[in-house]
Amino acid sequence: MVLRQSPSPKILFIGIYQRMGQFLCATPLIRSFKAAWPNATLHYLGNPINAAAARANPRLERVWVWKKSAIWEWMTQLRALRKERFDLALILTTERPSATGVFMARLTGARWVAAYVPSVSGDWAKNAAALCHIRIPIVEEKNEVEKYLGLGRAFGVPPNGLRPELAPTTADQAVADVFLSRQTFSESGPLVGLFIGGKAERSDRLWPVAHFARLADTLKKAGFRVIALSPPPPAGGSSETFLSEEYLRLEEFRSALTWNCPVFQESSVIRVAAFLQKLDLLICPDGGILHVAASVGTPTLGLFFSTDPEVWRHDLRQTFLDGRGKSSSALLPETVANEVFRFLGVAASQ
Repeated sequence: MVLRQSPSPKILFIGIYQRMGQFLCATPLIRSFKAAWPNATLHYLGNPINAAAARANPRLERVWVWKKSAIWEWMTQLRALRKERFDLALILTTERPSATGVFMARLTGARWVAAYVPSVSGDWAKNAAALCHIRIPIVEEKNEVEKYLGLGRAFGVPPNGLRPELAPTTADQAVADVFLSRQTFSESGPLVGLFIGGKAERSDRLWPVAHFARLADTLKKAGFRVIALSPPPPAGGSSETFLSEEYLRLEEFRSALTWNCPVFQESSVIRVAAFLQKLDLLICPDGGILHVAASVGTPTLGLFFSTDPEVWRHDLRQTFLDGRGKSSSALLPETVANEVFRFLGVAASQ
C-alpha cells in the first residue's frame, strides 16, 4: 500500500453529501490520519454547507467545494484536483458509498480510491463499490463517529479520540466576547444556551417553544444566566421563508416570557462555535448545533425525539434525554431542568 511506503502521502477526503453534523463526526477520523502520518497533506472535497466547518479544521491543508448544480464548474475543478496527484481518495460515508462521490474520486486520478462496501442490495450500489480499489467491510457499530474511525482502522490508523473538532479564530471569539459584554444579567450562575431554532420540515426533532420558555423561566429563577440561540434570516432569503420557520419560533418564545431573554443570532457557523465555547451548557434538540458545541468542548444536553442518542455520542461531557416513542411535548420542562441541575451539580433551589 502506497500509504505505508510514503512518509508524506496526499489524501483527499470526499464528503459531498455530508450534512454539517456528519462532517463533524468525521473529524476524529481526519485527526487520526494526521496523527498517524504527521507529514501527510490532507484535503477535503465537500459541499457549500459543510465546507464552512471544514475550513476551520486545523488538520486540513485545503478545502474544495463541490456545487452540485454548477455543472459547468465540474471539469475545471476536476482538472485542478488531478494536478494534486492524490495517493488516496477516501469516501466519507458510513453505509453505502455515494456513487457520485466514487465517480468524482476516480476522476481525480487518485492512485487509490477507498470506501465502505455497501450494506444494501442493488446493482447501482454494487457497481459504485466495484469502482473502488479498496472495498472496506461495513463495521458493526452503532455510533457514527466509530463508524468513521473504522475507515481509518482499515489502513492501520488507530483512533485519536471521539471528540469532533473545529477551531474558531481569535476574530470569531472576539465577536462572541463583544456580544456577551453587552448583556446584563441579574443572575450569576452558569451560562446556559437554549437552541430554540428548528426547521418546519424536521418537526419530529423539535421541542415545543412553550416548553423552552418554561425552561428558561425555571433556570432564571434558579440563578442561571440564560441565552437563547436562533438562526438569523438567511442572506438574500425572503422574509416569508424565514417567517414560516425559525422566526415564528423566536417570536413565540419572546412573547411567552415576561422578561427580556438575550438572543444570539449569527449566520457564520464558526462564530456560532466561538459563542458556544463560552457556554457552561448548551441545551438543544438533536441536530448539527449539538455537534458544533461538542467540537469546541462545550458540555451538551441533547433532547432526542426521533433518533437514537447513542448514534451521536462523543467522548466529552454530555448528557441526553431520550423521548423516542412519545410526543415531544411529553418531555416536560421540569424534567429537563432537573437534568440540568443534576448534570451541572447545581441545587435546584439556587
